[in-house]
Amino acid sequence: MVSAKKPTDLLKEDHQNVLKKLDSLDEMIGNLDQKDKVAAPLKEVSSFFQTDFWVHFDKEEQALFPELEKFIPRESGPLGVMLAEHEDLRKTNADFQRTVSEYLGGADNPETMGEIQQQGSHFITVLRDHIFKEDNILFSMADAHLDQHQMDKVAELFLKIDGGHVLEGKQERGVIEMLRGRRSCKDFLDTPVSPEILSELVDIARYSPSGANKNTWRFIIITERQTLDRLSETARTCSWLNSAQAAIAVVIDPLSTRYWLEDCSVAAYSIWLAAEARGLGAAWAAMHQGDKPEESVRRQKHVREILSIPDELAVPMVIGLGYRKSPPAERERPALEEIINWESYPIL
Repeated sequence: MVSAKKPTDLLKEDHQNVLKKLDSLDEMIGNLDQKDKVAAPLKEVSSFFQTDFWVHFDKEEQALFPELEKFIPRESGPLGVMLAEHEDLRKTNADFQRTVSEYLGGADNPETMGEIQQQGSHFITVLRDHIFKEDNILFSMADAHLDQHQMDKVAELFLKIDGGHVLEGKQERGVIEMLRGRRSCKDFLDTPVSPEILSELVDIARYSPSGANKNTWRFIIITERQTLDRLSETARTCSWLNSAQAAIAVVIDPLSTRYWLEDCSVAAYSIWLAAEARGLGAAWAAMHQGDKPEESVRRQKHVREILSIPDELAVPMVIGLGYRKSPPAERERPALEEIINWESYPIL
């Protein structure tokens, strides 16, 4: 159902919400030296400007502006100015998000805080001015020139964009960038991970592919410090869990499906990627050791005892979670031409 409100009124309502968030952001960047106070709200508002906010720009660029350019040239006048400012805001936001991520990840030094203040102030100033010009100039022109049929068309496109249909390409690019940017994290801040986020990660995991759609995995969320420390003693390669603020153990009955290891691995990776999307760092503590059956038995027995898991169930992996203490290190990857072949394996 198309909204009874005009598209321009809906956009103005978006603007009011954005202006409130800009006021909050303005206050936060003036108090970056009080990290304990500003870290959580800064993470929340930066997340809004990293994801949700850009739906507003898509509504303008993909629904309203095409109708406006029928009487306003796209490359000149108010429409051209708005588009240029959109690009400036996107660039500034990308720089701002990167610096905020470094700050929240532990780089809370004067240089980083100075960058955040500079980038944030520019973003706030340009966006406030941009909103004023759209509310008082561009939207007034739209109300004066667009007929009811055009308004209905724009409103229908708004609904599609809110539903994600028009945004699929941009969402896909975001997923690909996250896949390329994923890095293991084994050094975490002391900041707790909220129960809501941890529950959400498991909720996302249950949508993972499962052989014959059996979905026989189960998940145990661990946040108790003593339990995490005991899990870190499972093996030398698991010692980093004593820094994690939470963990999720993936549990399954191997007799429930022949694909038990594949199912658990995919579900664990879903948790990992969802954690990255929520600004967390993660790493994989492998309890299943395919090439060392005795070690695999020993590790899983240790974990089962800690978590009171029945002997007949397997615990192939535990995902450690928390907020990064420092930005992830770059890792060298093989060149694409070294690992890709077409149609068949090459004859050496």
